[in-house]
Amino acid sequence: MKKAVVLSVIAGFVASAMSVSASANDAEGAFLGAGFGGNNYSELGDVGTADKSSTPAAHVFGGYTFNEYIGAEAGYNWLGNGRVDGERFKAHGANISLLPRYPLTEDLSLLGELGAMRWDATNEGTDVSDFGVSPIFGIGLAYRVSDPVDLQVRYRHIDGVGDAKTGESDSESLGLDVVYYPTRS
Repeated sequence: MKKAVVLSVIAGFVASAMSVSASANDAEGAFLGAGFGGNNYSELGDVGTADKSSTPAAHVFGGYTFNEYIGAEAGYNWLGNGRVDGERFKAHGANISLLPRYPLTEDLSLLGELGAMRWDATNEGTDVSDFGVSPIFGIGLAYRVSDPVDLQVRYRHIDGVGDAKTGESDSESLGLDVVYYPTRS
């Protein structure tokens, strides 16, 4: 009898621990995503006559959420093609970022982003290319559409893409991302 009671109590603790662990792990895990939106090179007019500073942009990324409040992401960003004096100004690069997150409801979260991007920029008007590293700051909202899928709207500011050789411009982008969490239930 004592043995049955002890086993029942142990089984209850194990089931309870597994339940808490499962709900805690729901916020943890790897993710993959892709996004599309618009980018604005905000200072192309300083390089020459900016014929086109707004352009389509896209990015792909992957990362890991450590808990419901923080994650990390690495990705590739295509910032699009602007035009200065009739010639293309283009930039792309790789980023690594920390993603603070604050749950507003069960399905909606406020996102932040703080990171760095290693960019390559080309100004075809001056026939010059260069590379460098710039900080990224971002904010957005994530909506949990289903267990494995989030939709995110994100604004990102990349400070100083390009340099004195290519012309420097800040990048301001707004995009819609689809994020897949293969282990989230």
